[in-house]
Amino acid sequence: MKRIVGFFAVSAVLLMSNCAYRAQQLNSLPLNIDRSIDNRNQTDKSFLVYPLIDLRGATYSFWYPTSFIPPINPFHIGRYVRYPESVGILKQYTGGKPIVTVGSLPTSFPHLLASMMREMRLTNNVTPIDQINTKADITGFDYVIMGKLTKTEMKEHANVIPLGVLSYIGAPFVFVKYETEFELELYKSTDMDNPIFKQKYAYSDNGAIGLYYNMSKYYELFVESLEKTLPDAIKDIAQNVN
Repeated sequence: MKRIVGFFAVSAVLLMSNCAYRAQQLNSLPLNIDRSIDNRNQTDKSFLVYPLIDLRGATYSFWYPTSFIPPINPFHIGRYVRYPESVGILKQYTGGKPIVTVGSLPTSFPHLLASMMREMRLTNNVTPIDQINTKADITGFDYVIMGKLTKTEMKEHANVIPLGVLSYIGAPFVFVKYETEFELELYKSTDMDNPIFKQKYAYSDNGAIGLYYNMSKYYELFVESLEKTLPDAIKDIAQNVN
């Protein structure tokens, strides 16, 4: 098992660095934004954002059986991870220094959404619920945002023979696919029984990792999923606020 894991995916690449990792909190993850809300849809209304309800299930990760069969595992080693933000694979390199993103996506989501709502100029009056007194009256806000996280699945497949051998001359040998799905609901704080709107958002993309390149691919896919889906959610929120 240790031999398989040692050659698998990013582990094989990261052994080359042999250095300590600095932690970056997920709730303050920097995101690139290339959109903004039109002036006519900007508002001074106040928003309270709840953490996402985590519905990703009890399976934390799963290794494909081929990963444990000696005659077969040189040709295929694979697994999927359903909680990628919790297993230390969200690594990046800034100025040659490795950084790993840590934290819970459901509890970090209100901070990420609030930050992007400000950056996209929807409103400056948005607050994650953990920043207010638990006994505060939510009717002090105009709107409440709630939601469910249903999927964050990072699939990895690696090939030792022949691609692992050919990786020394530039061939990719690890292939990654990331999929995420979540649902948001917008309520008026005075009517928490009837959502103004309910919408699902999804992202899917893949990439390849070589011995000398794309070592941050897991992190890049994770970040891109937020940069693609959150602006769409904020645009929908803006169009349903009056």
